Amino acid sequence: MSRKIENRGTNGPQQKVDQSSLRHGGGQHNTGEDFYDMISDVSNSMSDYCAKRPKSAALALISLGFFLGWKIKPW
Repeated sequence: MSRKIENRGTNGPQQKVDQSSLRHGGGQHNTGEDFYDMISDVSNSMSDYCAKRPKSAALALISLGFFLGWKIKPW
């Protein structure tokens, strides 16, 4: 999440500047890095959840596999 900064100029109206755009070189966005950060955060959250609740994680994966196998019907 990026923080917004208010710049108050004496000659014009208030202007909000996105700090993340200042770090990444103007108005250009590095979507590859943002996507990698998001995937990394989700991966860390899932591994923490699986470490804290291994039975419920295993049950969820087995249920998902059963449901997909039932819908695909590979036999």
